[in-house]
Amino acid sequence: MTVVRSAPGNPDVQPLAVAQLLWRDEARAVLTRRGSARSLRSVTRWRLWEALAAQLPLDVLRREVRAVRARPGW
Repeated sequence: MTVVRSAPGNPDVQPLAVAQLLWRDEARAVLTRRGSARSLRSVTRWRLWEALAAQLPLDVLRREVRAVRARPGW
């Protein structure tokens, strides 16, 4: 493959869109590790994603989502 030009990074990454790449259990696990899941035990995945997007800096959230490669069977 010949690279014509390098791809630029997306300057407008939305934290909520990044959080939505996590499954519900994964999102809850991230919040639990960060000590924020106590009040979010029985909420919808949307609330979990919103909490992640609001509470984590984008670089930390992206790092957590990259761990998706560790999913069993993927």
